[in-house]
Amino acid sequence: MAVSPGCRYCDVVIPHARLDELTYACGTVDPPPAPGDCVEVRLRGSRRRAVVVRVRDDCPVSRVLPVDRVVERGLVGPGLLELADWVAGYYSGHRGEALGAALPRGICGYRPRKEEEEPAASRPGPGSFPPPVEYGRFGAWFSGRDSGRGELVRGFVAGALVRGQALVLVPEHELARWRQALAGLAVLVEYHSGLAMSARKRAWRRLRKRAGSVVLGVRSAVLAPLEPLDGIVVVDEHQDVFKEERHPRFNARDVAVVRAQRAGCPVLLLSRTPSLETFRNVAAGVYQELDPLPGPSARPETMVVDLRRHRDEVLSPLLARQLEAAARDGVALLYVNRHGISRNVCCRECGAVVECPECRVPEVLQADRSLVCGSCGARRAAPEVCPACGGAVFRFRAPGIELVARAVEERLESGARVERLTGGADLNLAGMESGVVVGTKTLLFRDWPSTTRLVGVVNFDYDLALPDFRARERAFQGLAEIERRCRGLGARLLVQTWRPEEPALGAALALDAAGFCRAELERREAMAMPPFRRLAVVEATGEGEGAVRNRLERLARRLSREPGIEALGPAPAPTVRGRFRWRLLVSCPRNRRPGPVLGRLVESDRRVEVRVDVDPVSLF
Repeated sequence: MAVSPGCRYCDVVIPHARLDELTYACGTVDPPPAPGDCVEVRLRGSRRRAVVVRVRDDCPVSRVLPVDRVVERGLVGPGLLELADWVAGYYSGHRGEALGAALPRGICGYRPRKEEEEPAASRPGPGSFPPPVEYGRFGAWFSGRDSGRGELVRGFVAGALVRGQALVLVPEHELARWRQALAGLAVLVEYHSGLAMSARKRAWRRLRKRAGSVVLGVRSAVLAPLEPLDGIVVVDEHQDVFKEERHPRFNARDVAVVRAQRAGCPVLLLSRTPSLETFRNVAAGVYQELDPLPGPSARPETMVVDLRRHRDEVLSPLLARQLEAAARDGVALLYVNRHGISRNVCCRECGAVVECPECRVPEVLQADRSLVCGSCGARRAAPEVCPACGGAVFRFRAPGIELVARAVEERLESGARVERLTGGADLNLAGMESGVVVGTKTLLFRDWPSTTRLVGVVNFDYDLALPDFRARERAFQGLAEIERRCRGLGARLLVQTWRPEEPALGAALALDAAGFCRAELERREAMAMPPFRRLAVVEATGEGEGAVRNRLERLARRLSREPGIEALGPAPAPTVRGRFRWRLLVSCPRNRRPGPVLGRLVESDRRVEVRVDVDPVSLF
């Protein structure tokens, strides 16, 4: 229909679509749609359900289609609309994608077949609400305590419930534990991707009615329809699981801080090994500290083996003996911290990993024996000798879980049971009484047997050698978690490494999170990496490698004209289903957000798909 004088118009967003606002005429709908209403519109000949985000008197185009009907009024509250708009802008995504992250598919007009009777929500008193929080005013609080975290969170949530609702974000593997810890405080509503879609929609409806008092979730729960919101908790804020894998790739921890600020409520971040971003905010006074990180402490039950003395052995003699002894009357766990086949170059003389001279991150070995930096894309020939010690013997591969398990079976004389544990393995680890378990990072997401006598780390250096500026931080956090669990169970810990003098190793074994963070911040500042700069990864995918690379090269030239912005690369990335992938690393000053800049410059076409990851947690 043509634009007519006196007609009103509305901008709508179609959830889950890679589209931004579309304008329609209100037409004969009476009363006219309002922001937050769900309406039915026509798009390319099909009927779609959309959410109204704005009503206006003027129209930016000459011809528009009318809104067919209002499906549901007041579906989305104003606070959630504004938050989804911020997520789309900051993370360089489409508004349809951001709103889709906040709404379950099919929620518009959804009515459960059987209306559930809503339990009455209790309203406990503030109890042990941690001083000196002044409830009702925004403040980001940090706690690094090791024990009593359940009581701290319960007190914080109880304080929030005095006036309204609370949100608790935890890693997936911690859901059951915190479900039990929060039991009895109030009506608890779980909202996360582990639920069936019908259950998610029922939970969303309950929250929209404000029937739930405490919401427990992981990532998408940070966009749950809680208005008003009176307190947010993020447990283990350093975990990568809070980074959304779909677009827009938001970090639930950071969105939680923004949401709390907009809602004017406190947010509590907990971590024994905080991310460098959080640690720097605490040190700068941006976040207020409730409980400081505990000081360093060593223990005699921890052993370190120098692999330079056992160059061709997966299991050192000491580790083999310790496994044999532990498996006689208990359980031994072997941690294989490897991500696929290692393609980094490690010196067998001193353990040093060959790094990019400019970016100071490990380089990746290519099939033609050249080295490529995953950050800047620079390519050079693999060195003949080690730059650190002059040695001429290198290692190019790291043993995987099967190789380690076979080595254990060959070395154990007792014939003890040997199990493999990966992400999809159905193994009752906590119920084991004896034997050896060889596992990946999944070990850190499971409860350990009370009979655990020994934990062995096959090679601490594998995490350090990843081509990522966060490699040391991630290696420290993983090993510190293992050391902490060993102390709780009274188990011995044995770590094999090519670099026993590595500071991150010593800090992890002493549980010195503050010392590690201070040293690593100095290193990051010298590298001009987060948290001192903002990063974004632009990834292009297509069937033609030349077209993919050319698209990013053109983008790099355009970005070079933006003040303060640096484009590194492009660099090749592993192919996906036969399609070529290249990446461009974009670095911005702290006072400039990469999302809005890239939103103006990044575009896709039929040959090349381009996606953006702002504040990436991993570069490999």
